[in-house]
Amino acid sequence: TTKFSTVWAQDDVHKRLFHQVASNGIVLYQHFVFPTCAIYATNKDCNVNYNINYTSYLQQFGLDSLTKLRIEQIRISNSDPNQKTYANITLYRGEPSDSTLYSFNGGVLANPKLAMAYTDVSTGTLYSWQLYFPRNKLNQTSLYWVEYWYPQMVPSISDSAIFFDFPSYCSNFTGCVNK
Repeated sequence: TTKFSTVWAQDDVHKRLFHQVASNGIVLYQHFVFPTCAIYATNKDCNVNYNINYTSYLQQFGLDSLTKLRIEQIRISNSDPNQKTYANITLYRGEPSDSTLYSFNGGVLANPKLAMAYTDVSTGTLYSWQLYFPRNKLNQTSLYWVEYWYPQMVPSISDSAIFFDFPSYCSNFTGCVNK
């Protein structure tokens, strides 16, 4: 199992998203996603992709194929193993389309066959989603499943600056950005 720390900030009204992945405190990449493009930044370079936008970025996680399955409880892990917190969640499940390609490990693409998500019953806040990949000769990767887990996520209005806080070497790539 490989664990990464992530930041996910999303503004559905303005169709923009910030997604950052780090390992051991070192930022591996940042994605700044907008209605017409995505800006991908690593700690070395930057590029803009006009083939990826807010909607297609979410689709690559299989989140557009989900249907409500049931309401149940999940345990939210805390740092104290004796403290058990449970959350009432809505479970969603779906089969992403064959055109859904999840990018991982430096750009290798894989097609998930099952997606699941867990949202807070009262707020709709997303706690987690999981993607499962087939184990067959067509899957040329070692990837079986991937999980994004945000047990502390809360709905809030955050400072919109996070969507525009590009590394200095990305300043040439901000033409698709509408503030």
